[in-house]
Formats: sequence, C-alpha cells, structure tokens
Amino acid sequence: MKVFSWVCCFVLLFSSAAFAQQQSTDELPALVITTSKSTLTLPALNKDSSQNMLRQANAIAQIALKETSGDVDALAKQETALRKDIAAYEVLKKNEESAYAPLKLKYDTRLAAYETALKPLDADIAAFNSSDRLNKELHAQLAVRKTASDNEYSSLKVELGALDNSRNAALARLKAVSDPLQERITKLDFKKGLAYRQLKSCVDYATTIQSMLKVRFNQQEVYSLQLNGAMERLKAMGGKGFD
Repeated sequence: MKVFSWVCCFVLLFSSAAFAQQQSTDELPALVITTSKSTLTLPALNKDSSQNMLRQANAIAQIALKETSGDVDALAKQETALRKDIAAYEVLKKNEESAYAPLKLKYDTRLAAYETALKPLDADIAAFNSSDRLNKELHAQLAVRKTASDNEYSSLKVELGALDNSRNAALARLKAVSDPLQERITKLDFKKGLAYRQLKSCVDYATTIQSMLKVRFNQQEVYSLQLNGAMERLKAMGGKGFD
C-alpha cells in the first residue's frame, strides 16, 4: 500500500474559518502554508501596509495557490486510482459470490430433499414402534431407509463443513483486499479535507489582498490564473462535501 508521506505536512496554522470571519480590508492575519513542495509564510497585512507590501504578499499567495492546487490535483489522481481498485474489488466480490452460489444451491437442494424424505420415515418408524414391531419384513425395510437417511445426514454435515470453509476462505480473501481499501479511503478523505481547507485559506487570503488593493489604492483586480483555478477546485470539492 502506497504511503502518502507528505500528507502529514498539511498542517494549517491558520484555519479557513478565521478567514471566513475576517473579510476586512484593514487587516489580514499571517498564514503559513505547507505543501508537498515548500512551506510558505504569507505575511500579516494591515491598514499601514504599503502597496508594494501588498503586491509582494500577493506574489507569495500566487505561489501558494499554485502549490496547494497542485496538491489537490495530486489527490484527485490518487482518488482516480483508488476508484479503479474499488471497482476491481467489486469484481472480485462478485466472482467470489458467483463461485459460492452454485455450491450453496447444491447443498440447499440436498438438504431440502433430505428433510422431505425424513418426515415420512419418522412417521413410519413411529407407526412401526406402536403397532408393527413384530413385522420383521417392515422392520428390515425401515432399517434400510433409516441407514440411507443417516448416511445422507452424515454426508450433508461433511458438505456443510466444506461449504463453510469455502465461504470463510472467500471472506478472508475479500477482507484482505477490502481492509486496505477502506484504510486508503479514510486516509484520502482526511487528506482531501485538509487540502480543501488549506486551499480555501489561500483563496481567501489572495482575494482579500485584491480587495485591499482596490479599496486603498484604487487598483482594479488583475486576472489571476492561479486564483481562478483554485476557486474552480474549491467549487468542485465543495460539491462533494468539503466545505
């Protein structure tokens, strides 16, 4: 199983929730972003920050947007690979069920036939014991039928044991695949949640800088490929519950 060594460095030193509450163009707290490529410090800004300081901070934010977006894209590729493995598991599960089904059907058919034949045999034995115990010919016939019934019962027990062993072996094979898959799913969901919040923090930081430049220095918003791409990624992830 692939170890996602870099996921542990997705540590948010400033949560996106703080940015959701902080929309002022007078102050912007510092933000530390750790990606798979680097650790970036986005400086704190306030009403006294110069236009040049805002632009420099925005330049760093663009790098952070690019790197965090790259990490999100890498997770998307991992999810694609994981979905393929999940699909392969579903095929394996279906094959195991298909292999087990005819064996179970054969046993159930034999068991039903045995139970059907056992009822009249028990009734005939009970009748013999109550009234025909001196009838040697009937006794011999019942003995043959009883022996055949006992043999069938023993055979059914052996078949049931083999059936249980087959089922347990199949379940063990499936578990050996499903447990690592479930672990990967859980880890990936966790990493995607962290990546989403970190990317959102970067987006909020960058958009707030643009607002500062516009309000304080009358600088119109400049098109940012990185920011627009990050916002599209956020929108896609938000639709999957990462919000």
